[in-house]
Amino acid sequence: MKCRNCSTKFEGNACPNCNTPVNGNLPPIRPPKKVRRPLYKRWWVWAIIILVLITVWGSYGSDNDSEEIKDTDDKPTTTKAQEPSNFSYDKTEDLSAIDTEYTLTAGNYTAGIDIPIGKCDLKAVMGTGNVFSSNMYEGGINALFGVDDETQSYTDSFTGLSLPKDTVLTVSGNVEIKLIYSTLDGGFIGRTYNEKKAVTLSDGNYYVGSDFKEGTYKITVISGSGNIYNSSMYDNALNEMFGVEDESELYIPQFNNAVFKTADTISVSGGLTVKFTPTA
Repeated sequence: MKCRNCSTKFEGNACPNCNTPVNGNLPPIRPPKKVRRPLYKRWWVWAIIILVLITVWGSYGSDNDSEEIKDTDDKPTTTKAQEPSNFSYDKTEDLSAIDTEYTLTAGNYTAGIDIPIGKCDLKAVMGTGNVFSSNMYEGGINALFGVDDETQSYTDSFTGLSLPKDTVLTVSGNVEIKLIYSTLDGGFIGRTYNEKKAVTLSDGNYYVGSDFKEGTYKITVISGSGNIYNSSMYDNALNEMFGVEDESELYIPQFNNAVFKTADTISVSGGLTVKFTPTA
């Protein structure tokens, strides 16, 4: 016969496969065993892991922030971006002994080295020439400067010249000017010159780097009159008439702090003899 439970054919009183009797009731069907999901597939496990990671990361970030704050406790809070453009001096410097008036002739004068840092007014004392500064577009100057004359081409005064640290004020020609400071923001260190390394030049072409070293020089006339021209590729070109003082007032006897760099060519002409004295 055929088992009514599992369809197995058999002979006898019960199915040898499922033990179902021929005329008895079917045995109870056991429910299937529940299969447990592995831990890594359970959502709450991952939730706990993520929460722990967030807590650890937050604690690490807080420690770093504390260290950064500690490191910056002793540092000034002003950054370069917050500083004014002329913030380049020591505000604690004692400026009481620094003069407020200076007379300049032809030359280059650097704020903080040759003249004080601050703001000043200019006044022409004698002669005519040009006065300009390296910050001419930011509170500086670029003007034909001199005492009043019939041409009325020159200005004899200028108010509110700003001279932040390292600004270069250039005076050319035979004009003599006076700086009168209205504000002193810093002093100056001054320059010294090495007379032992001075070189004497007469008419000719001279090459910086081979005939004499690059640097800053004071040029002084020894004899004659003529022109000195510097064919510089930089912003330190020089083109002045040099000579002993005469009635024409065309020549200058000295030029202070001329800057010469390697590859510059210096031309001396007109029967002129001069001395180049380098800074120490």
